[in-house]
Amino acid sequence: MQAPILPPQPEELLAPLLASLPAATISPQPPTALLPILSPILRQRVQLLSSASQEPWLPLLCYDSSKASKLKDAVVKNERFEPHPVSGEVEIDWSSEVEIEYKRVDEETLQALVSLQDLGLGVKLIWCVNDDIGGGDGWR
Repeated sequence: MQAPILPPQPEELLAPLLASLPAATISPQPPTALLPILSPILRQRVQLLSSASQEPWLPLLCYDSSKASKLKDAVVKNERFEPHPVSGEVEIDWSSEVEIEYKRVDEETLQALVSLQDLGLGVKLIWCVNDDIGGGDGWR
């Protein structure tokens, strides 16, 4: 019997990603701690393409180059991406600033779009099964 699919916990999934975005505008390599929270296909894309280039890895998070340039502009210009000096996390009110929409693409694919309204950012999460690197079944 298959285990139930629980709703994503945006704070656990997105906090490490948001904290790494400012450095991603200049760094050619993603932090290794970030890789397990990426979906397997995105993880491969980021690892392979960042290792073959000295360009920042931030655009690799988007498959559409026009969205990648908008992401870079949003991160560079938005002071909310600055990590808190004590906690090191991007400050977000996870209960009021986040909306989640679900989409079943096909019988095997479930997605959740997490919208962070104040940041103007949307993150697509995918339910992954048997992801050894990511810790088994879960949202990535």
